[in-house]
Amino acid sequence: MGSNDTSRVEELSRERGLLFSREHREDGRAVLVKATISEHPSRATISSIVHEHKVTGELAVPGVLRPLELETIEGRMKVLFEPFDGRLLSKMIRSGDVSPLLAVEIALELGATIGQLHERQVIHLSVT
Repeated sequence: MGSNDTSRVEELSRERGLLFSREHREDGRAVLVKATISEHPSRATISSIVHEHKVTGELAVPGVLRPLELETIEGRMKVLFEPFDGRLLSKMIRSGDVSPLLAVEIALELGATIGQLHERQVIHLSVT
């Protein structure tokens, strides 16, 4: 899968020098993309992205998206993750779309997923 088959990009968020987006591909798939904002990312940023790609590729935890590929395009590193049709929790909370019952359900699912990650000695720095 190359960069030429992207038909539409929807920016989701920017944090810590990274851009999160949903790319709608010409083949109908929507992949989640985590990319460096800078065309010249630091060695620490590159190392972190490569490590995340490796670790998530080895996990089989419900709720954790699997990486499809790691690519560098125009100096920017990108990790493409399996299709993601959900909405960002942070946007749902800001828009008021989260009822108390839904908030509890989401918290329980997140807790279970994070617990499974911790059992595998994986710590996640950001939950969006």
